Amino acid sequence: MGDKMKYETTITTTLDYQDVDFTGKIRISKLLEQLSYVAHLNSVENRFWYEEMMGQYGWIILKQRMRFIRPITIKDSYELTTYPGDYSRVRFYRNSIVKVDGEIVMEQTALWSLIDIVNRRVIAPSKLDLEFPEETKGDILLEFKDEGLDFDFEFCKEIEIEYSHIDVNRHLNNVRYLEWCLDTFDIDSIAELHITDITLNYLKESHYKEILCVHRCFLDNEYVFVITGSDFNDVRFSCYIEVR
Repeated sequence: MGDKMKYETTITTTLDYQDVDFTGKIRISKLLEQLSYVAHLNSVENRFWYEEMMGQYGWIILKQRMRFIRPITIKDSYELTTYPGDYSRVRFYRNSIVKVDGEIVMEQTALWSLIDIVNRRVIAPSKLDLEFPEETKGDILLEFKDEGLDFDFEFCKEIEIEYSHIDVNRHLNNVRYLEWCLDTFDIDSIAELHITDITLNYLKESHYKEILCVHRCFLDNEYVFVITGSDFNDVRFSCYIEVR
């Protein structure tokens, strides 16, 4: 990665039984939490975030894509490395890779924006004197997929947002969206499911006590999900999950 190495943050993780599902594969929710954790460490190290911002400003994820070269299992100890990528006036890309025994097993690119938490609006990082490295300008590890949502979806289930679903920014924890999508599969299907690619789009915030609806459709080797408010046109989240 050349000069980007000085902006990298790496953690090493040994999986335990609570980190995997009954098939021995890592829970995607666990991996998302790890990606968020190492992103925060990297932001602190490179001063993309500092303690004085707490409660006033924070980074929110807009979308992300993960590509799995092979499953990550209970047998694996892995290195997770993240570094800043491309950026514009108000949007900031972050790239991450997971290695097992020196071999890349997962790649991720995420797109983030900085928000004023109190006024719930996007602000430019330059307003807070945050500067991004020129060496990473233009670097996007994975391009995002956008296949639209013009499909025949089936309704799967309805969910009320509870206290345990809420994050530090007082809105729905983004990890919950994907968990609810995966919960639409029966346990036998999950045992046979090998996920190779996931694109997640966080379109609108959701809040405590709101009612959300999960819908899905299947196209060839890909599941498409939308999570909406009570009105189907009120889309909060969408994702594409490629399987084989």
